[in-house]
Amino acid sequence: MRRNAELPIIDLDLITSDYQLEWEHPEWLNLNGLIGLQAFVQNNDNNPGTGTTPFIPNYNTFRYSAFVIESLKSNRGTVELGVRLVFETNDVRGRKTNQELIADRFNFANLTSSLGYIHRVSDNTTFRTNFGTAWRTPNMAELYSFGQHGFRTSFGLLRYYTNEDGNLRTDRVTLMESSDVTPEKGFKWINEWQLRKNPNTYTFTAYANYIEDFIFDRPLAVVGTVRGPMPVFIFDQADALFAGADISWQRKWSSTLDGTLDLSYLWSRNLKRDETLINQPPMTVGYKLNWTTPNFWKVNTSQLSLNTDYTFQQFQAPRTVRPDELIDGSVVITTESEIFDFRDAPDGYFLLDLSWRLDFGPLNVGVSIQNAFNARYRNYLNEMRYFADEPGRNILFTVNYSFNNKST
Repeated sequence: MRRNAELPIIDLDLITSDYQLEWEHPEWLNLNGLIGLQAFVQNNDNNPGTGTTPFIPNYNTFRYSAFVIESLKSNRGTVELGVRLVFETNDVRGRKTNQELIADRFNFANLTSSLGYIHRVSDNTTFRTNFGTAWRTPNMAELYSFGQHGFRTSFGLLRYYTNEDGNLRTDRVTLMESSDVTPEKGFKWINEWQLRKNPNTYTFTAYANYIEDFIFDRPLAVVGTVRGPMPVFIFDQADALFAGADISWQRKWSSTLDGTLDLSYLWSRNLKRDETLINQPPMTVGYKLNWTTPNFWKVNTSQLSLNTDYTFQQFQAPRTVRPDELIDGSVVITTESEIFDFRDAPDGYFLLDLSWRLDFGPLNVGVSIQNAFNARYRNYLNEMRYFADEPGRNILFTVNYSFNNKST
């Protein structure tokens, strides 16, 4: 909504329908599997009267898929194979900045697959490996987003271009067939070792994921508005490599007490320009402890939980260019410039959450305290970090009652 006005900035009707039919076929040649069909339909219509160029145009998306998943078991292992065929068509109608009508129709088609193997090394050890291809078409916001939205201004892949003088322009819309925009294509290899040795379970996961034409949101400029300077972002594509590892340790300390330690790390790189990507999750480590208390009074079950998390500072963040450097022209940014951010990555932070859940049969009561120490911090993955801290201490009370209608 606009401030001090009844007219909305965005007013649209979005209807999405998703249909899926699955058949789990009988065992055949030692194969167990699933065959399925899927139809996805999405219609967006902008309601007139906002007085602005719609943030996204009217569109109709139709996506049809067919997939097969099969598994073959042996004494020590299981082989899994999946194949999916997808065809998508899009019909788009919108307006340029001068309110001239535009229309475009384009199709995408792709075959994706996955091959995995699960090997039972021993009674206590399991090894899993999987190699798969993935495919994702750009959504309408990534293609056509235009103008102010919340605290920012965004331009989709088809809503901007660079003129002969090297300046970015947004006064026309590029048709899909005339652009170099392509769907994302991913190739991921993941491996996992799991060791169960009572009372402990250890899980180590390592993966590498190469995504061709990875779509991401990057800062570009700062523009002046009646509310002050506003950041400008554009959607861009890059050939990106992601590699990471997750470590988990679960321990049953007693019949009523168990805990889980988790550690996650991700490394990423824009291979096309050999530079750091923006908005990638930093390393995190956390420990969760659950205590199931003995029954008391009229309480059937009761569980106390303590959850601690430490999020490290993102040391892979791109360079920082301050808004005042963009405004006074001391730093000139183009679509060919190195990726930058408006602010340095925030410092690391520690969070403590507490919760207590009580079960009285059909009645469940819970209380939880998020950020119990009222830590002041900013989340690197939340773009509101440019302006404000994350919420402080938050106390939640929940009450649930289940109505069971039993017939005799």
